[in-house]
Order: sequence, then C-alpha cells, then structure tokens
Amino acid sequence: MKCAICGKNMPQDGVMVIDCGTKIEICPKCTSIVEEASRMIKTETMVSKPAHDYLESDELKEALCEECPWNKYHEGYFNYASGAVDPPWHECPADFDFRSDKCAMRDRFFEIVELLAEADQIAGMRKGNKIKGGDTDGSIEL
Repeated sequence: MKCAICGKNMPQDGVMVIDCGTKIEICPKCTSIVEEASRMIKTETMVSKPAHDYLESDELKEALCEECPWNKYHEGYFNYASGAVDPPWHECPADFDFRSDKCAMRDRFFEIVELLAEADQIAGMRKGNKIKGGDTDGSIEL
C-alpha cells in the first residue's frame, strides 16, 4: 500500500484515512504535515452584530485604506478651456476589498476580526454573524 500524498510504501499501523469525497490513505509523516496544516487554517469566525457593523463601517475602511502603501491618490484637474472636470480619486489594486489577496491590509483586517471576536467572548455577546476568510482562500462573507 502506498501513501496517496508522497507515494512511499506505508506500514500497516499508523495509517490515516481521510474522507474528502474519496477516501485516501496517507503515511504517518504526511499525516503530521496534514494535521499541522489543518491547525493553521482558519475558515470562519463568528462575531456579534455590533462587531459586524463595525467591520462594514466606512470609518474602518477609511482608516485601513489611509495607511495602505498601495492606495494611490490621483489629483483631479479642471480644463478651463473645455470645462472638462476630472475629480480627484484613489486607486487600489484590490478595489478596496479587504478579502482580496491583492489587499496589503488584509492581514490587519483579519487581526481586527479576531480581536472583535475575542472582545465579544469576554463581554458575553451573542455571536450571530459569520466572517469567512482569514488564513484561507480569502473569501469573506459580511
């Protein structure tokens, strides 16, 4: 019998069976790697309604985006001859979306999510809003 990950022969004892739609068997070495990786993955965090509202607030967005090194400010202009106006604007490679892998402030945003969840826990707040993302693929549902 061979390990489904590394392909090496496995001993009969210490085999881990993973059911991910299809059952696969992996050796003890790959088992420890998979277990370590699974501990590092944070898929969702529950927060209270006030914490959820804060995470959606314009104030938080402005504070994080203001500090972002990738947020570029473009000055507008006014053409006196034609009257054409181009107002000032900001450019962001992540389109001002904290869940994007292109966001420089993504890690800080998810640190805030974790701190709010901890504050909710200390205060005994009812957690009813799910925040997906963090150390995963970047998806977040607010």
